[in-house]
Amino acid sequence: MLKVTLFNKETMEPPDHYGVSWHHLQDKDVRYTSCNIVWLEEGKPFAECTIVGVGHAQCHVKDKFVKETGRKISLARALEEGGFDKDEREVFWNYYHARTIKFEDTITGCTVCDGTGKRSK
Repeated sequence: MLKVTLFNKETMEPPDHYGVSWHHLQDKDVRYTSCNIVWLEEGKPFAECTIVGVGHAQCHVKDKFVKETGRKISLARALEEGGFDKDEREVFWNYYHARTIKFEDTITGCTVCDGTGKRSK
């Protein structure tokens, strides 16, 4: 699960926390990826949290099934369904891309995540 924190710059209210999860099905007849975005409510397990957006990506039978492509398409559709504005979608995408970055020492010059979901050098 990918955890995303959105801060409200205008009202300075406590941040909203979201969880993003994917499910892949790869069968000989049906191949798809689904994405769920949930609002992480304090004290509730993930399965009981409010679903904000759902997106699906189905792969054609003749195409190669690539999980990464399915994740991107289904996330974009879930963000659209969730009604997130451009700035909020950008934060989700920054967290999404940062999930694959290895956290290494900045002295080595390796790319690291600064904790905001944005890449830095």
